[in-house]
Amino acid sequence: MSLSISMDPMDYYLCDGVYWNWDAEQDVELSKENDFASEYVTQMAEAEEVAFSKNFSSSEAYRSHHFFEVLTANIPYIANRYCRYENLSKDYAEVAMQKNVLKDIAFVHATDLGINFTLKHIKKLDEIVLNIYNNTPRNSVYNRVGTLQHFLHECTLEQGNKIDCLNREVMRKLLSLCRLHIAISDVRKKNIDLIKDELIKNNLDSKEHSQTPYVIMLNRQYIQNWKQRHLRSLLHFCPLVERNTLKGLINLKQPFNNAAVQEVLFKK
Repeated sequence: MSLSISMDPMDYYLCDGVYWNWDAEQDVELSKENDFASEYVTQMAEAEEVAFSKNFSSSEAYRSHHFFEVLTANIPYIANRYCRYENLSKDYAEVAMQKNVLKDIAFVHATDLGINFTLKHIKKLDEIVLNIYNNTPRNSVYNRVGTLQHFLHECTLEQGNKIDCLNREVMRKLLSLCRLHIAISDVRKKNIDLIKDELIKNNLDSKEHSQTPYVIMLNRQYIQNWKQRHLRSLLHFCPLVERNTLKGLINLKQPFNNAAVQEVLFKK
């Protein structure tokens, strides 16, 4: 869906060189669900908030607190909306919100894919899962899930089976669930720079149109914008009001003070 000429491109602006990779009027924007949106911001009393702000050592800490309060409060809504978008059952949303279940997710779906892990595979999987959670090199969610997919392909080949024989629907659900779970796990770290990095990487990756090695190797049809479809961050699925609040908070540029944060919160 292309943007209307009448739209202000700044509506999609994040910070220098970075844009939100969503269109608020696209298929995932379900206005009828606004009744389920968190009322975190509207329930705050402005006078009380001014006093509350004095508890923080810096304006950055104050901003980060509210950013993750808003985002965390909406995780159930986001997870269910994501699952609807990815055509997953609500059970997947519940699994994705649990802590440290990536290995379990891989095990269950590997069984459904007909992959039998050896002790060597399990040791390698433990290493992959740990690296995905820690994410020292700050790889994107999409790329981290790709590492897991590559591992499962290697296991399949080692067992003498063809990758093309893997059940595509099971693999699709596995990858979608992993993306959601990992993204939620990243939010729990409460590091706003990680969120910014993810948005930047998604923005850069969305401009690439190269086919993946597996698409070429398996001689499958290349689907235009397939990768871009799966690069949407959790913020894409947030309710509109809260999404705008998050956008305003993350757009604040240093130096800013607590009053600037309150202007975003109270829409001044």
